[in-house]
Amino acid sequence: MSWLDSWPRAVELLVIPPSGLVFLGLAGLALVRTRWRRSGWTLAAGCALAFYLTSTPLVGESCLAALDRYPPIDPRAEASAEAIVILGAGIHRDASGADVLTPGGLERLAAGAAIHRRSKQPILVTGYSGRLMARELERSFAVPVRWIEGESRNTHESAILVAPMLRGDGVTRTILVTHFWHLPRAVAAFRCAGLEVAPAPMGFAAGDVGRRGWGRILPDGQALGDSAAAFHEWFGRLWYGLRYGHCC
Repeated sequence: MSWLDSWPRAVELLVIPPSGLVFLGLAGLALVRTRWRRSGWTLAAGCALAFYLTSTPLVGESCLAALDRYPPIDPRAEASAEAIVILGAGIHRDASGADVLTPGGLERLAAGAAIHRRSKQPILVTGYSGRLMARELERSFAVPVRWIEGESRNTHESAILVAPMLRGDGVTRTILVTHFWHLPRAVAAFRCAGLEVAPAPMGFAAGDVGRRGWGRILPDGQALGDSAAAFHEWFGRLWYGLRYGHCC
């Protein structure tokens, strides 16, 4: 991966919530000790308010809902596709130090396995967690994997590496499985790589039924994670448009 593809993550950590708000807030506090005292307090207070808002279900769920573009996959699209592509979602270390899939990655496998059982289409897994994904599908879901792409480090690389693998077997029409908030960027990448894509969103844009009423404006970690995921996608879509020319 070139430096052009590695530095955006550092920029993202500096500018988007929650870390971006922390850094800006600290910068504001630093200004308080200078002649720009009023501007420093304004910046720090604004960051504190923004941090609070992005930590509430009201804002976090709304941010994610704005990315909910595709409806559940149509059964006719399942029947006409020639393969199911499941995108990876990273790797964690368990208590023993072994590599395991993230909860998000397991959710994508479950969704892809369900589509496979209905459509009987072969599965391709992609991402640097690809080999773990294949093992988990075969061991825990009793679902075979025909293709494994395990070198890509982002969605664009997945599309670029997957497309020739599938075309080599005569496959051009695919079902693309990933979280609903990730689909706009993923669909654009795979279509730019020359594949016909039927989006298969998984996850839910609707809010947790337990977070209603006053709970909508009380901060919690899940809501902050929702906001961070949404801002990550918006940043990624901007970068992909500039770097690769994808129209999301």
